[in-house]
Amino acid sequence: TATKAFTVSATSTALSTAFSAFIFYVTSSLAGPEVVQASTAPLAQYLAMQEATQEKNKAPEITTTSSPRAMELAKRLKALDARMYGAFWCSHCYNQKQELGKEAFYNNIPYIECDKEGEDSQYSLCREKKVPGYPTWEIKGQLFPGEKTLDELDGVLKKLEGSDGQ
Repeated sequence: TATKAFTVSATSTALSTAFSAFIFYVTSSLAGPEVVQASTAPLAQYLAMQEATQEKNKAPEITTTSSPRAMELAKRLKALDARMYGAFWCSHCYNQKQELGKEAFYNNIPYIECDKEGEDSQYSLCREKKVPGYPTWEIKGQLFPGEKTLDELDGVLKKLEGSDGQ
């Protein structure tokens, strides 16, 4: 009797496990690849670009085109002598640059590489400025750490521009 109970229990557990595995397989095949690709596409693009430039310890190239709003913000940032501190391997720095786009960023924003191993590193300046993390914006001598949306940058600029009558 004990042997029959064990056999029934083991068979029932095996069937339950097989059924669970089948359900997992069916649900992940129906929704899996599209969902994964959609959520990791920007990361995959960043990693591919980073891999291509990492041998030189150079930040990936900006690929987005600047919007009119990004261009206007970049000109205001330039007028306030803004600069961005970052590291070649930093995904948030890359996202920040992509948010502004190549025309706005390359033509208006000085980029300071803080990693010792980065191309054109200014590690000593970053330490002197006490840069708390990447990216960090320096605008009118004040540090603003963290990746910012265009709206957030606009808010910072409005406060700083208002502080001296501009």
